[in-house]
Amino acid sequence: LSTSTDAEDKQNPSQRDADPTKTTDWHWTWNTHMGERGARDLTSEGMAKITREGMITKGGRIVADGLGEIIHTRVTAANAITLEVAFRTDSVRQSGPARIVGCSLDAYVRNVSLCQERDKLLLRLRTTKSGRDGNTPDIHLGEISDEELHHVTISYRPGELVCVLDGEIREVQQVSGDLSNWEKFPLVFGNDAKIERPWRGTITHVSIESAFTSAKDAAKRFAARKREMK
Repeated sequence: LSTSTDAEDKQNPSQRDADPTKTTDWHWTWNTHMGERGARDLTSEGMAKITREGMITKGGRIVADGLGEIIHTRVTAANAITLEVAFRTDSVRQSGPARIVGCSLDAYVRNVSLCQERDKLLLRLRTTKSGRDGNTPDIHLGEISDEELHHVTISYRPGELVCVLDGEIREVQQVSGDLSNWEKFPLVFGNDAKIERPWRGTITHVSIESAFTSAKDAAKRFAARKREMK
């Protein structure tokens, strides 16, 4: 699968208003209903593949390189981000932590990464206060299992972090700082962009927005996806 051209981007239903020069809220979405047809932004590497069952990573990676600049432009302008992911891990023994999805340069420099450390779901979020790796602190979002499909919505604006995991609003460690220090890194699923931190599992839905989502609205997202996840 290859990345889309500029002409294709204008017709791509996975993006809304993808011109980074505009100031309105922006989002990008992929889900299993779109399958390969909706994956023109994405390139599969290694054993990873995109099917109607989901993004199946198998220790490879799926890269949306062209979206990295758009995400950077939109998120820094809005100073807010919402990341929504539905996923199933192949094993709760994965560590590293293993990278489910994120925007990163390598294993030590990133904007944001949703990760798995054994049966724990972690967030690394880069702000002006949390370091280039976004791991001061590593933010624990809750426990996961390899027996079910999980759904998480994470949203941040300066001084306020929201997490809803499987419909439950989580009390998570708050972080401070803004998103003005983000850089133009590719969007990567199942690994880091360069260094190997593989995650093995399946992603069935992902959405990234340059806007903040309240805990109440994030919980509504789970209710909306619940039927799809059965």
